[in-house]
Formats: sequence, C-alpha cells, structure tokens
Amino acid sequence: MKFSIVLSEIIKQIQEVSGIASSSPNKEDVTQNMLITVKDHTLSLRATDYNIDLEAVIPVADVESEGAAIVNAAKLRDMCKNLDVNSNIFFNLDDSEGGTLIVKSDNTTFDIRTKCFEFPSFQSEPVSQTISLTQKQLKNVLDSAIFCISPDDFRDYLRGMRFEANESQLSVFTSDGHRMAFIEAKLLQPVTELFGAVGTKKSVMQLARILDPNSDARVDLNFSKSNLSVYCNGYNLLSKLILCGYPNVRSVIPKQIDAVVTIPRQALRNQITRVSVLSSRRVNGITFKFADNLLSMRTENAEHEVATSQMAINYTGAPVEVSLNATYIYEVLSNSNCEDIEFHFSTPLQHLLVSPPQKEQPTDVTLRYLISKVII
Repeated sequence: MKFSIVLSEIIKQIQEVSGIASSSPNKEDVTQNMLITVKDHTLSLRATDYNIDLEAVIPVADVESEGAAIVNAAKLRDMCKNLDVNSNIFFNLDDSEGGTLIVKSDNTTFDIRTKCFEFPSFQSEPVSQTISLTQKQLKNVLDSAIFCISPDDFRDYLRGMRFEANESQLSVFTSDGHRMAFIEAKLLQPVTELFGAVGTKKSVMQLARILDPNSDARVDLNFSKSNLSVYCNGYNLLSKLILCGYPNVRSVIPKQIDAVVTIPRQALRNQITRVSVLSSRRVNGITFKFADNLLSMRTENAEHEVATSQMAINYTGAPVEVSLNATYIYEVLSNSNCEDIEFHFSTPLQHLLVSPPQKEQPTDVTLRYLISKVII
C-alpha cells in the first residue's frame, strides 16, 4: 500500500473515525485500532467498538499500490493533528519485520507499527424499515434532543433516543427520567406501518457530527432487527440498537394547557445563571413565581443563603409557582436558537411544558420539552 493525499482531505475523517475506536487499557484490544484500506482509488478508514462501526470513504488520485493496514487509531490521529493541513501526506506500508506504516509530511516522518489480526465486522441484517429526512432537518432533531439522554441509568430505554414513525410523521423522545425532549418532524416519505426503535447515545451523537446542518439532501435511516445503518457525506455508520421495551411517554404530556407565558430566552437564561449560584446542591432548584406581569425567581441552599431576581413579563393570569432543576431549564434554553421561550401551564402542574413559540419553530420540525417539578 502506497499513496499520497492532501491532509485537509482526510483530517476530519481521521478524527471522526478515531473517536469510535475504544480507549480500552488493553493494548491488544483490536478496537483500539483503525483499518486503512486503499482499493480502486478509494481510501477507507474504519473503526469499531463492537457496538458502533464507522467507515469514512475518500477518493484518492495518487495511488502507487493498493493494500490494507491496521494501526493504532489514537496514534494516527495525534500524528496528523499537528501537521500542516495544506501539505501532502504520504503513506507507505513496509511489510518487513512485522509490518510498519511509514507516514511522511514535509520534513516529518513517523514509523508506526501495524497489527496482524482480523478486523471485526458487524453481522449483516436485512433492512426492515427506512425513514428519510433532509440532513438539516435530522441535524436539528438530533441536536435538540441529545442533551436529554441519561448519561448513566439502569433503565435501558433512558440511555438512548427513541424513534417512532407513523405515516408521514417522525416522533423522537429522549429522557433521563426527570425531563424529556419530544421532537416531531415531517418525513420525506411516509412509512407503511407503525415503527419504533431506540438508537444508542453514541450513535446519534456521531450521526449528528457527520450531518451537514445546511443541506437539503436526503438522508436515510435504515433499521434492521438489531442495527441502525446510515450512509451520509462519505461516512458509513452502523450501530447496534438498544433492544428494550419503551413506555408510553405520551401519557405524561399535558392534554390541556391552561395558560402560556412568553419570556425572552436569553434574558431568562442570564437570570437563571445568576440566582443558581446559591441553589441547593441536592436538587439545584429554582422557584419560579408568575404573577401580575412579573416573574420572580428564588434559590436557597443548605446554609439558608438566598438569591432572588425579578424580571418583567407579559402575564396577567392566576399566580403560578413551580420549582425546577436549574440545570434542566438552563440546558433547554441553551439548546434553543429562538428569541423567546414559552412556558405552558396545566392543571395539575406536575410537569412544565417548555417550547419555542410556534412562529419561531421550523416548518418541518416541532420542539417541546417536559421538565418535572422538584420539591425544595
């Protein structure tokens, strides 16, 4: 294997693919490595951690000989990240003495040992359902929901993203048990039957990174019995699904809204940042009180230190008081790009429904968040 390419044409792909490789302390773990293949003027970079497999495919013109090599993914990434991205980078596989991949750019040369084992691959499964959206539409859906996925929970369904398709509508749910993102999007092509699956957090985060946020190009999510596969922008992503039951989360979404208050998003975010300094570490709670065109916020910690703040709002309904986790509401505000944010009140007030105003929602995506109240 011997070829050369401008580093800028492969540096992002090396970074993305190496991010999939395992960080296992076992130096012999095959998942620490990247498979590099050159064939038919195409360069393939591939890594896996047994649960997710990512391959980047890049055309390459200057190929002297084809071949394949397995090298440590982190070492290859670190070797390339400090080189001039506008320079040519030369790869030459030396099969003598156990195998060495020689990587050269300008006046710098690296000799990196290759590995001799069979690179793992996923078992192929027939596709049972395909759902299609534009890239920017799917990017919006994923970015708006990922932050609500539980970082670590014994309930499997909280560790991933739920996709449900019905006719021309896609519904996406993520939750950590205390808050939930409920995102709806219009499919490019209707499905013929009801469908549901749970993708892993790592797979949807990786997919979000390779999508083009400005592209109207179609992207297909292909689901099999236990896998999700996507081909997008030169990447082949294959990931295991979380195979588990999923509760009827729609039952907790308020059916009737008694009042809605609209608040400037950035101003509210700034006020939350200020008063949360003295919030309790146990629940990190802020008490919100809406009354007489005024929003009052209050926090108190175990030392009985108190922070209060007020801001003028347009609200003349019955007084409403609710305590929420400061981080949860702050993250909703931070992951929204709208000018204003709406608080929806229902009776009984067990959860607060938060969403951008309808006029600020994209035409093909609807964002809603449900945050459980806390007891302070």
